[in-house]
Amino acid sequence: MPNRIIKESIKTSDNIDRLTWFEEVVFYRLLTTVDDYGCYDGRVIVLKNGLFPTKENVTKKQIEDAIAKLESVGLLIRYTDGERPYICLPTWEHHQRVRNRHRKYPIPTDDNRLSADCGQMSASCQSESNPIQSESNPNPNPNICDEVIDYLNSKIGSKYRHTESNRKGIGARLKDGFSVDDCKTVIDKKTAEWMGTDMEKYLNPETLFRPSKFEKYLNAPVTKSKVVPMPSFMEKQEEDLGEEFEWLKKYDV
Repeated sequence: MPNRIIKESIKTSDNIDRLTWFEEVVFYRLLTTVDDYGCYDGRVIVLKNGLFPTKENVTKKQIEDAIAKLESVGLLIRYTDGERPYICLPTWEHHQRVRNRHRKYPIPTDDNRLSADCGQMSASCQSESNPIQSESNPNPNPNICDEVIDYLNSKIGSKYRHTESNRKGIGARLKDGFSVDDCKTVIDKKTAEWMGTDMEKYLNPETLFRPSKFEKYLNAPVTKSKVVPMPSFMEKQEEDLGEEFEWLKKYDV
C-alpha cells in the first residue's frame, strides 16, 4: 500500500472538527485503506475487518454510524454498482497522487450514489446527488480553490481575494475532473507567455479558468513572452538624423 498524505490544514478543518474521536480515527484509517482513486468496498463487515483487523471490540454498528457521519459532513460518498455498496473520498485526487492506472473498484457517478439519509448501507435507497456537490454549492471545497488563488497571487503579484466569484471557475474545473496541479500548470504557462505583454491583463481567475479555454491552455506548449528591446541611443540618433548621422560618423564628430 503506498504512503498517503495528510496536510497540516486538517487540524483546523471544520469538517474534521465535527467528528468524534472514533469517527476521526475511522477517517484516517480509510486514508490508508482505500485504493489509489479513494474508493473501497462499502460492506460494513469488510470495512470493519479492513479498518480494524485487530480490534475485536469495534462493532459493525460503530462502523456504520461513523461512515454515515463522514458522509453527512462531506468527507465521504456512498454509491452502488449492481447490488454491492461502495464508498469513495470525494476530494481524493486533490490531495493524493494517483499511481495505479487501473481502478480496483467501480467509478462513483451521480446515478449510483446513495442518499445520505439511508440508515443502512444498501441499494434500497433512492439515488440522489451529494448535497456538497450540488448546483447550489458549486465550490464544495473552498480551501482548495483558495490555494489556487493564492498561487496565482504569488506568481503575478496580484491580490485576488477568496471570493465566490474568483472561486467559481476554479471549482467548476475541479468538478470537471481537473486537479489543483492542472490549475497551477495553466497559471505557470500563461504567466510565462503573457507576463510583460499586452495580454498580462488577462492573468485573472475569470480568464484562466474559463471552460472554453482551460483545457487548451493546459495542453499548450510553454511559450515565453517576447520582450521587444528598446533601441539604443546610437540607433535612435541614426533614425532621427538620417544622412546627417552618416556624415557625423564619417568624420568621427
